[in-house]
Amino acid sequence: MDSSAHRYQKFISDIAGHDVVSHSNSVGKVICHIRDWLSTESRNFTIAGGDYILGRYRDFRRELPALCTAMKRNLEKLTFSDFSGAIRSWLEAYEG
Repeated sequence: MDSSAHRYQKFISDIAGHDVVSHSNSVGKVICHIRDWLSTESRNFTIAGGDYILGRYRDFRRELPALCTAMKRNLEKLTFSDFSGAIRSWLEAYEG
């Protein structure tokens, strides 16, 4: 994926023939594109729709500051591991 259509053609010729999808810097588009790709490639037709996943992501992001406080972490300085831990904690609390 790329932030704008055809931008990649200016600097990468190695991926010619592959469909690069523009997400226009939209989290919703990124989530939907990845969801659709995963569903197609895995042939797993039970993956929830992109709109549902986006809604869950927005729920998580709203609660992330409180999770950071509980984890004694600075939201602006989360490492990938910290962020993953916050996701895990949130999922356990809400899908337990």
